[in-house]
Amino acid sequence: MKSLQVAVIALLFLVPGVQTQNKSPRAYFNELKSAGAFVYTLTTEKGETKSTPNPGYVCFAEDSQTADTTGLFLTFEARAYDKNYAEAQATVTSNATAEEKKKALAIIENIQHRQPYVEFVPDEIMSVLPAEVAAYFRKGGKELDLSLYLQGVKSWTEAFHRFGETGGWKSVNGKMDFAVESSTMRFLWSAHGDKPQVLNGHCEKINNDIVDHPHP
Repeated sequence: MKSLQVAVIALLFLVPGVQTQNKSPRAYFNELKSAGAFVYTLTTEKGETKSTPNPGYVCFAEDSQTADTTGLFLTFEARAYDKNYAEAQATVTSNATAEEKKKALAIIENIQHRQPYVEFVPDEIMSVLPAEVAAYFRKGGKELDLSLYLQGVKSWTEAFHRFGETGGWKSVNGKMDFAVESSTMRFLWSAHGDKPQVLNGHCEKINNDIVDHPHP
């Protein structure tokens, strides 16, 4: 299945005029966003339904005829666990003093500044994750889910991993690389194989009104 994904991308890059259309990648993205595609709907224990905006990013390629003619764009969500972040987050939402919350916010802002596009998993979520997943995060592992859309339809989603605060992301299947420069949010995506493919451009928040950290 994964090899088929790469083959499909290779075909799009190599065959002129594949599924050409009049809409731009951003137009397809905006259409999906307006339809509520990038919102999570959760049901609470009381049966109440709550909607949460997707905290991820959307990426548009630059100077790419393939992207322009197929409406291609990428989205991603990156997550990690940081013990200091989790403890500070708990302090901010607790009955701590104003001074304690101020110190906690400073810790959060420092960690988030170093990894601006990464969402940090709170302890209450870590406690319900599968043991192997929680262990991976606690060891410093980070995960990024990258999705590719064509003409407004999600084609595939692939998991990428890395350790450390910087460096590129490598797909679990070993066939793709993805890198984001956090200071400019420029990206570079590449697929390996007999006919390597590359896309580059810029990323932005899917929902610009999301705050990166909690406020007291």
